[in-house]
Amino acid sequence: MTISKNTKLAELMNAFPWLMDEAVKLDPKFKVLNNPIGKAFIKNSTIEDLAGKAGLSSKEILDWIREQIESRNK
Repeated sequence: MTISKNTKLAELMNAFPWLMDEAVKLDPKFKVLNNPIGKAFIKNSTIEDLAGKAGLSSKEILDWIREQIESRNK
């Protein structure tokens, strides 16, 4: 899977469902993604949208996602 700032969060979470738990460890405010409003956000949003909501750059989020995936694949 190619992951970019335009990757849909729903696709990312389907491919790597454990990322949600790791995201909460990164920042507790990501817990909101587990409630109904958060799940609706995930369906319609991209990594770039998530970065904006989190106050981070797309690059920071992408780097973190890639690190998480690499650490699981070792």
